[in-house]
Amino acid sequence: MNKKKNKNYNRVNDKNNFYNFFPRIYFKIVNFFKYKSIYFLDTSNIIADKNRKKIGFIFYIPFINFFITEKVNNEIIEKIKQGHKVININKIKIIKFDLIREELPDVCPLYYNYISNMYNPAVLDSPLFVLEMLLSEKAKGKKLSEENEKIYNKIFSMINNGRSKEINIFGEKGSNYEKYIDESFYRLIKKKKNSIKKPHHNQQNDCKNLSLALIYCLLKRKNLIYISSDIDNIAYLFNWIEGVAQQSVFKQIILSRFHKLPDHDKKRWSEGKPISIFVNYEDEFKKLFNGYMTDMLSHDWKKTAFHFILKYWDQKEKKFIKYKFSFNNLSRELLLTLHGNCSCPYVKNYDYGNWIKYLYWPLLPHNKYFKILLLKKRIIKVSSSPNWILHSANCNNRNLDPLSVYDFRGYSQFT
Repeated sequence: MNKKKNKNYNRVNDKNNFYNFFPRIYFKIVNFFKYKSIYFLDTSNIIADKNRKKIGFIFYIPFINFFITEKVNNEIIEKIKQGHKVININKIKIIKFDLIREELPDVCPLYYNYISNMYNPAVLDSPLFVLEMLLSEKAKGKKLSEENEKIYNKIFSMINNGRSKEINIFGEKGSNYEKYIDESFYRLIKKKKNSIKKPHHNQQNDCKNLSLALIYCLLKRKNLIYISSDIDNIAYLFNWIEGVAQQSVFKQIILSRFHKLPDHDKKRWSEGKPISIFVNYEDEFKKLFNGYMTDMLSHDWKKTAFHFILKYWDQKEKKFIKYKFSFNNLSRELLLTLHGNCSCPYVKNYDYGNWIKYLYWPLLPHNKYFKILLLKKRIIKVSSSPNWILHSANCNNRNLDPLSVYDFRGYSQFT
């Protein structure tokens, strides 16, 4: 499960490759001095369990200020009220979404688009596409047909059984990276299944924390080390990579086709009527998607770049598992202008193709093409920065937050 992306990750970042050695050392030194490193923590790194000495990895680094998000701070306050103790003694700075948004309004649709890519993604080339779609149906209260219920249970069983296999789909011995990726996706899917029946108000905070940390990393051009003892973050991060890669492909295809459309189709679109395009799955979409995925996972071509590093602390094994992703100026610009289908009444969407909303259908059996339906967003030419009260009252993204506490509907990419 999801080992194809990890295979690419290992291949393009092979530290034992002789040709990678000297460039890797040189640019590692350059980037060390060029980009400052900062540390983000989750709740388990700061709070001790009532029944144990610690939940996650405890450390102290002199002269280092750690960062947490507002959601993590709220969880800490809640746990202190329950009798937990604070164990991290470093200075901690709280990063708030609303403060960043007031400084840079474009953050709003970006933040919620990242969350939707992490939580309930609809990536056509993902082996979990069908399962995510069926989870979305269940979350909406729909009853699955007998056939779909069998498919749903069968896929989940395959994910569970795949965790114990030592040989991966390439016939090679599975690495630690693959082991933790498989385990993270299994636990995340299981958690989402359970949350449909028994929701918890903190169930989506991981996505919000990770989304804000990624945005902060991209905005500030800093090496961000995200330290967590929650294995779900590995799955969320790989979901995000697949999701933004697919959205980048859709944007490229749609913009290249849109300018070639007949005048009557452009007129229909400008009047708010939908128009359709058809995309060759193998020859067009998949080739571009694989290219974007390789670019996202590769470090070597990004000679001067800053990094987002997820360091997962395995409490049982007492060790870190590290996943590192690099961004240069080109990938930074792409990722900071990717609104997807999200929009905000206070954020301009007049450029980078953000004025187009789209719906798409999975490839049907024996077909070479899939359909994308193009819709028009309300076009906003200038961004503004209202206070959080006004923004919360008028932004659809913020209005979905209370709904998303209980199910997937707010952030789902399935309609």
